[in-house]
Amino acid sequence: MEQKVKVTVTGVHRHPGVQGEQTTQTVSEGMLRVEKNGVYLVEYEEYLEENAAAKKDEGLVATYNLLTIAPDFMEIVRKGSVESTLRLCPGQAHEAEYKTGFGAMRSHVETARYKTFTMEKGRRVIAEALYTVSMNGLEMSETTMTIDIVPV
Repeated sequence: MEQKVKVTVTGVHRHPGVQGEQTTQTVSEGMLRVEKNGVYLVEYEEYLEENAAAKKDEGLVATYNLLTIAPDFMEIVRKGSVESTLRLCPGQAHEAEYKTGFGAMRSHVETARYKTFTMEKGRRVIAEALYTVSMNGLEMSETTMTIDIVPV
């Protein structure tokens, strides 16, 4: 069964040597499928510009996302204006290539914490992960990402 949902992705980023935090947030509509064994699959698209979803007829390029939320890991596969795979699983490092229109970079991701919550009798799903991203051996950021999926 597929269900239309609102996907809110919030990231709180801390960078070495920089005081304070940077918060980012995207809100998109998507489709949710519930698989066996407590796995949720969500497909949604997002745009790089603020308020771009309202202007998508103006030729802006979307990034298509396939989000997998499982009891022990989360994975986001992105294709379009940005291409990457982010796999968050505590105790496992993940190497990935991050491609943009400006070039590609290799990243190393270490997940410190990951947890999921289901609320509203399984209709709302929240996933939260704490992870660090390094490039060429240098830590770039520590991020807390929260993904909140609610029916529309």
